Amino acid sequence: MKFDLVILIKRLIDFPDFIIQGSITSLKGLKVGNIVFRDLLKICPFGSLNKQAEFWNTETRKGHIDHDGITVSKITEMDLKNDNEDKKLRDEIISYCIRDCVVLGECAEKYKEWVRANLQICPYVISTAGLALRYFSTRKYVKKGKEMIR
Repeated sequence: MKFDLVILIKRLIDFPDFIIQGSITSLKGLKVGNIVFRDLLKICPFGSLNKQAEFWNTETRKGHIDHDGITVSKITEMDLKNDNEDKKLRDEIISYCIRDCVVLGECAEKYKEWVRANLQICPYVISTAGLALRYFSTRKYVKKGKEMIR
């Protein structure tokens, strides 16, 4: 979450109820009110967004940007001055972030389609555990001794 962390902290630090969950080196999430921002690698078993896009064979692929060149101080400088070089970098950052959102959205849609087709249940639940519970409860399993049978 190195690059994303720089962007998010710069924008969220001024919120009175902003909390870093964990530490900068072992970040669990960034919280503002009821909203928690988590790193995809922490919540998804398939790995990076690049791997997600490959796995789900999405139309859009993740973009590229110089992550090391974007720091909190660089973003602060961009906010203070408004020259063409900064405008170009700002446009690159915005384009990169939008592309990430598009790829993530396409992955989520492919996942929902897979759940619908293979499990025949509605995938609109909060978590994987909720999805598993919905699948379990709609498959008419009954307990027989220590086993669950159909």
